[in-house]
Amino acid sequence: MEVFYADDWDGTEAGVTAATWRILTDAYVVKDTDSFAEWFSSGNVDLSCISGTIHIAFKYTGSGQSTFDGVYELDDISVDFVE
Repeated sequence: MEVFYADDWDGTEAGVTAATWRILTDAYVVKDTDSFAEWFSSGNVDLSCISGTIHIAFKYTGSGQSTFDGVYELDDISVDFVE
């Protein structure tokens, strides 16, 4: 799974592919080999280089080997402002 952000998405379904999505390389996301946990912290991800309003997206790419190709559940996502 990868985490992206865009500052030019217009909020529409059609606009998803037109937006410029940039990967948040510092955001660690649980991998397939990690065990299930009630809460998994990605640690601090510095967004200070980004200004204005952004949208955050999560992208999972399966292997295509089966219809049940991994399961991810995103819940209790926290974005905190720290000065």
